[in-house]
Amino acid sequence: MLWSERMKVVKISLLLMMFAMLPVSGLTQEVSHKETDRFEAISKSMEQYFEASYVTALGGIDQTGNINQNDLFYEGQIYMHLNLLNGDSFHRWFNDDSGNSSSFFNQHIFSVYFPIRIQMRQLQSNSSPVRTPSYNPGIRLFYTNSAWLNSENREAMRYLSLGFHHYSNGQSGLHTDPVTGAINTIDGSFSTDYVEFAYYHVTDLPLLKWAKLNVRQYLTGLTWEQGQSDYYQTNVVTVTGKTKKQRIRLPALGRYDISATAHLGYKFGRHFISPNVRAKTKDNVQFGLECEFVPVGWSDLGLYARWDYGYDYYNINYRNKINRLQFGVVQVFGKGKSEK
Repeated sequence: MLWSERMKVVKISLLLMMFAMLPVSGLTQEVSHKETDRFEAISKSMEQYFEASYVTALGGIDQTGNINQNDLFYEGQIYMHLNLLNGDSFHRWFNDDSGNSSSFFNQHIFSVYFPIRIQMRQLQSNSSPVRTPSYNPGIRLFYTNSAWLNSENREAMRYLSLGFHHYSNGQSGLHTDPVTGAINTIDGSFSTDYVEFAYYHVTDLPLLKWAKLNVRQYLTGLTWEQGQSDYYQTNVVTVTGKTKKQRIRLPALGRYDISATAHLGYKFGRHFISPNVRAKTKDNVQFGLECEFVPVGWSDLGLYARWDYGYDYYNINYRNKINRLQFGVVQVFGKGKSEK
């Protein structure tokens, strides 16, 4: 591919990324009503902690050497969350004939979203500029109730989610070389499905704003590639925490609202890291740290840094070690302001 053609692909891909960095879209009708406002506020409180779209420049800094700075133009993630139903939908559907809503759906609040994630790495090589992108659609049911909502602080709350997701790279080649067992990262097929249960807590603590505990179960009997068995996890338990926004002033650079999100996970069912090399406990630990730097006055975008340690999270590259620092821009949910 010629340089001009590669740059055209880069520009189009970046435009798609920026288009995705929009506020969460809703399919429900907005109605001016006290209960509707209550359900809308609950939905917004959940949505500000949804997974975000981002773009990072070049290949970042990877201490393992598996990804070099000049290997990529960028890495990008498009994450869209389509709101199919929220608490107001159930509230209106189950009105009785006199127009009085069901007390059950006043106390128990449900919402349904379609999360759609597309992740890609734009290579600088002459061929296959976007290799094995990730496709990760799903459906997710959220639940909370009146007892889990803090009447004094509307944002402080607890809630649950249950989701079903598909995750693949859209390729059709052999997953591994039949002779050597080496993984085929050029056009090898990677595919799986999983269910995920999560507990969330928006807190009143001085530093910690939001916490999440999620358990993911991969369904090896559906689209699972046989070559993934024993090398790719069948279960993952992850703990995530997000700090409150803090406002800082940097000399000559202005004021920024900063926050950080840390992830710590453990993989089960992953017995080997390569042919004949068994996985140790440390090999199944995954850690990530993401930081947002939002200039005061910005509302939808912020500066972004992330560090990943463990094994590569990018579909069929899961056998590659990673100790990588990246920089870019990220979608920002909610208003860019500090929290006290």
